[in-house]
Amino acid sequence: MKYDFLIVGQGIAGSIIGLQLEQYNQRFLIVDKNEKITSSKIAAGLMHPMSFKRCVLNWKGETLYDYSHQFYTKCNEILSDKTYCEFPLIRLFQSYEEQNNWLSKVSSKPFVNVLSEKEEKFKEIINPFGNGRLKKSAKLDASAFLKIVKLYFERQNKIREESFSIKNLQKDGDFYERGNDLFRHIIFCQGPFIDPFNPFSYLPIIPNKGEILEIQSQLLPQFILSKGVFSIPTAEDKFILGATYNHRDLTEIITEKARVELFSKVKKFLPHNDFKIINQKYGFRPTTIDRKPLIGNHPILKNTFIFNGMGSKSILMAPLLGKQLIEHILFGKKLSETVSVSRFDHYFSAQHKELCSKLVT
Repeated sequence: MKYDFLIVGQGIAGSIIGLQLEQYNQRFLIVDKNEKITSSKIAAGLMHPMSFKRCVLNWKGETLYDYSHQFYTKCNEILSDKTYCEFPLIRLFQSYEEQNNWLSKVSSKPFVNVLSEKEEKFKEIINPFGNGRLKKSAKLDASAFLKIVKLYFERQNKIREESFSIKNLQKDGDFYERGNDLFRHIIFCQGPFIDPFNPFSYLPIIPNKGEILEIQSQLLPQFILSKGVFSIPTAEDKFILGATYNHRDLTEIITEKARVELFSKVKKFLPHNDFKIINQKYGFRPTTIDRKPLIGNHPILKNTFIFNGMGSKSILMAPLLGKQLIEHILFGKKLSETVSVSRFDHYFSAQHKELCSKLVT
């Protein structure tokens, strides 16, 4: 069969690319080996435009949030399941300096539509420096979203559960041949671990391990709380607590160190050990040395693209950046230099060129 696109990987990035390609009436196939442990499958699903550490907007934070909000709201309709909703997020200030910084910005651009001076009163939460509320915050049930998207595409025969190898590709004119199928374009959305034979193996993608706790608590409120760690309500008395960041630990196990770290941070605002740990999970985020995504064309392989490297912000970034990648491919629209993979072309060596040589026309 002849396709416009082959999408390699069905995490958050691959799922969103597939959903958007439908809007452009493109024929596509997703291949995914359905790994049990991925960062997308354990993602807490928190989405907001702020960097709390310095009380600044993330790169294009409000623009990305507004587009993503519209996208996921539409997905609720398309998929007939409400995996996304806006949800109040309360920042618990860690000092009077942070409080003053926040309050000084609530009435000024570009924060006026994002920060609120409204303060919540909590009986059971340690909050000596007060708190502030975001006007723009939401959560996506990432695990449920991925399962529903997979079922949605399975009903249309648009996804196959199988491994991918460049060794199984051949060039056939303007198409890539894989088995009995032809693909005009390939988009790699494979996350942090790229095998040595992948055409994008030259890129400096850094696996960053994150661990979360699923807990039960009678005292935590039905708000998303943020103070060095976040708590996200998932049910009446159940919450996700996270997350850790560790680019040195590549072990595929949960760790006592992460559990202790999360436990010590939550005790800073939850005075009693009233919570019960239900489960602990880990995953690896795809991060980059400059903390920006990797999007765009391969240096020498025509019609071969990557959509990766969004780290813990894939839920926020992927919808708008995915749209921009598709319009770059279909209509020649220029990608932002900030995210364009071309900024790492100098990493592409003669050895990598040799690896890709059979697919060059």
